[in-house]
Amino acid sequence: MKRTCQLLALVTFGVCALSAGLARAQSSDDSVTGFIRPVGDLPDRDPLPRFVLRPLHEIPLPGPLAGSGPVLLDGRITIPVTGGTASASWSAGATPEIVPAVNAGEPAEPIWVEAPGERRRYGTLREGWLHAQKSCKRCPAGWRTIWKLRVAGGTVSPPVVTKDRIFFGALDNRVYSLKRRNGHQRWVTTVEGRVSVSPLFIPLAESDPRVGDALVVVPGNEKVVVLGTRRGDPLGRLELESPDDRLVGAPVLTPDGHIAFALQRYRDEDACLLVYNLERAGDVPPP
Repeated sequence: MKRTCQLLALVTFGVCALSAGLARAQSSDDSVTGFIRPVGDLPDRDPLPRFVLRPLHEIPLPGPLAGSGPVLLDGRITIPVTGGTASASWSAGATPEIVPAVNAGEPAEPIWVEAPGERRRYGTLREGWLHAQKSCKRCPAGWRTIWKLRVAGGTVSPPVVTKDRIFFGALDNRVYSLKRRNGHQRWVTTVEGRVSVSPLFIPLAESDPRVGDALVVVPGNEKVVVLGTRRGDPLGRLELESPDDRLVGAPVLTPDGHIAFALQRYRDEDACLLVYNLERAGDVPPP
């Protein structure tokens, strides 16, 4: 009799446990079904701010441009032209000065960019490798590799290094964002054209958690795309007036926050520096 009561108690407990388990499973299934929804039913992302590049003025240059882009040097913008180097301020009405060319030879590979305030550097190799190195007194070259990765399609321009991120464009029509500490990918954005010059990092005066800061990218040397650094969202673009025009090299950021591009027009003698301002134009729904 005692054994029969024990068996009945076990059966009753098992039935109750099974019922409770089914109830939990049903509740769990309903919860999952409510969470995993078709993409069309997902709530829209917050509207993203839109940015425009507002033209300020242009400074004529003696063309043709020699191939590499503008550089900020001693408070002036310098750019190689045929027979020398043009040097000019970026203010309206500036007149460039021409300095005879000095043959400095080809830059060594890779082109290293040092991290701000740290003994680390990051460089690209033409065959498509991105290297991160740390200073090492005991190493023969004075540096040791802490991580490296292969870039699909290759990259021919130095990366942009910030406090915790690395940004670079590649020949596979993409822009990449990585964690600086370990090289882990944060986002990848496809742009319309091969990116063969370094993006320009622009800290925004108005902080926006949806955007972060801004990256100005020149894909294919024929347009400009503005990306947000947080997720790589496209925030604005600029098309050149003529399909025969092309941008030369990477843009530069002036100390007063303007952006200068070198432009080569169809006729060899027609070239100029274009000076723009990056401005927020309001919020628009994301694509």
